[in-house]
Amino acid sequence: MGPAGGRRVVVVGAGITGLSAAHRLIVDRPGLDVSVLEAAPSAGGKLVTTPFVGLPVDEGADSFLVRVPWAADLCAELGLTAELVAPSARSASLWLDDRLRPIPAGSVLGVPLDPATVQAGLLPEADLAGLAGPGRPAGPLPPGDGPAGDLSVGEVIRSCVGQAVLDRLVDPLLGGVNAGLAENLSCATVAPHFLKAARSADGFLATLRRAQAGSDPDAPLFNAHPAGMGRLVDTLVDRLGDRIRTDRRVVSLSRDGNRWLVGLDDATEVADAVIVTTPAFAAASQIVSPSEMSISRPLMVVRWFCCVIFPSLSLPTRSRRRHDSCGRSHARRLRLGRNGTCRLRPAAPPAQARMRRSSP
Repeated sequence: MGPAGGRRVVVVGAGITGLSAAHRLIVDRPGLDVSVLEAAPSAGGKLVTTPFVGLPVDEGADSFLVRVPWAADLCAELGLTAELVAPSARSASLWLDDRLRPIPAGSVLGVPLDPATVQAGLLPEADLAGLAGPGRPAGPLPPGDGPAGDLSVGEVIRSCVGQAVLDRLVDPLLGGVNAGLAENLSCATVAPHFLKAARSADGFLATLRRAQAGSDPDAPLFNAHPAGMGRLVDTLVDRLGDRIRTDRRVVSLSRDGNRWLVGLDDATEVADAVIVTTPAFAAASQIVSPSEMSISRPLMVVRWFCCVIFPSLSLPTRSRRRHDSCGRSHARRLRLGRNGTCRLRPAAPPAQARMRRSSP
């Protein structure tokens, strides 16, 4: 964009993506004039924390993966790292064959690295025997798409460890978390370490085992804020201040020479650059002007999945209680997945209990 001084950037949408983008701009380019326009009465988008019976309840995301660096890095920049907590219980189960079956200990996103950890009857004998080997695909993997040679998660898992591992372990886990089927999920996006391991000469399983051997088995998998993930939103809102303007719905976006015209319900704003953080279908059909087909056409073909989330129930029975790092007890929660498969996961600590709603 050239020198920052005097240049204006408009961010459309004040969800966590828009807030993070604006934060990055004011930190890296302090001379920019940054505005964040949000149609709703408040910022945060899907990242909402609501009080319920005296506890903060996350209606959307209630934690983030530690191994994915971006959220952790953002928390560090905002001075929140020391406040983060991690659920101490790490076990999980699947509802398969009309009963709960534990996900094998030490598995990586559902892929068992040691056949001895797989409960009897969970996988066919042939697939179980394959887990003892290096996990090399039966034949060369396709070149894939883009610079990363991307394949679907389903193709990678099926090629390296078999269809049963995909159907009975990986798809219920990754498919449920990402609101889709493993056959349709980009491995480069959802599990890039799987893609790298699958293309390793040492073999998929051998590469994953080596990586796991070098990691801390007690390191937390997830981090969250005890006041709810809304604390992250609140901190970003405080940093951005009056750069955020709520109840300002963007209805059009078009170019005027080297500038952008951002149309609102009652005004038009001018910007040197625009960052649109709304869903692709909304940007294509509701914001980007029809004359800007070079922008709207790619957005129109982005597939979008709605996610129906069932309410979580905490059942504080004596046989299923756990304790967090502060010694407080919390239950486990049962979640329905694909084809009626259920996952029983440890609930977050009490301050992180979740309220789940159906998303439109």
